[in-house]
Amino acid sequence: DAQYDEWESLFSISVIEATLENGGDKRSVEWLKANPFLVLDTKHFDDDFKDRLLARIEDLDEKTDGLLVESENFQALNLMQARYRERVKCIYIDPPYNTGKDEFLYKDNYQHSSWLSMMDDRLRFGRGLLSNDGAIFVNIDDQEAETLRLLLDGLFGEENFVTQIEWQKRYTRSNNTNTFTSVIDHIPLYCKERPYQPNLLDRGEEADARYSNPDHDPRGPWKAIPFVNPLSPSQRPNLSYPIFNPNTGEEILPKRKAWRSSQSVFEGHMADNRVWWGQDGKSSVPNIKRFLSEVK
Repeated sequence: DAQYDEWESLFSISVIEATLENGGDKRSVEWLKANPFLVLDTKHFDDDFKDRLLARIEDLDEKTDGLLVESENFQALNLMQARYRERVKCIYIDPPYNTGKDEFLYKDNYQHSSWLSMMDDRLRFGRGLLSNDGAIFVNIDDQEAETLRLLLDGLFGEENFVTQIEWQKRYTRSNNTNTFTSVIDHIPLYCKERPYQPNLLDRGEEADARYSNPDHDPRGPWKAIPFVNPLSPSQRPNLSYPIFNPNTGEEILPKRKAWRSSQSVFEGHMADNRVWWGQDGKSSVPNIKRFLSEVK
């Protein structure tokens, strides 16, 4: 009865009326056959039926592509050690920030040493689960960012620190404070062993659409990259030299920004037909072709 009640609640159907109109019982096989796509909720099955159902599935472990553990994380990580040791390629965790403000069922206002002890136990288990080419990402705010980095350095090795990702978690100040508002969280990234090789997302059509081939270069579509440096000529005098536009004969010296690389590199680009002077060939700032076939 509970399953039928749930169907009525979820799908706004009346099982009783539908079956009675057909002169049948509300548990009728005919009605179930007529509605083959209703979702069964396994919470209504008794343990014996669940065991027998699972036993009929061959190679169950291979056919399930994930594992959900509902547990205190220390116990869960401990139980996973034997089966998943050195088999996990990526770990992302969002631990308590130790601010006393999170709505966790466990304490969230430790002393630094107590917080580190709690994190140390769990991170050690996590490291044991990582494969040699795996990596771990840990989300944290300013409160424990520095102490967390020290702990991760000790567990994974300073040499295995890859980078610290900064992400903007909000775009306006909080209405709950009259002082400073934290808008940035930190995600230190450590690998298990060097070299670290990130798995890049596949390029999408939008990214590829930025490349074209207006001069019909046989190397295919490309994108123009300005041949300038973020620093000024006075800051990078070694990257401040005259270049000539072969289409106009104009001698060009960098003004606000120095050139992107050395004169020998630029001459190599010229020899390789990688310099683009604009559609009309008269641009005073050269661009370098970056071919789609060469980007990741």
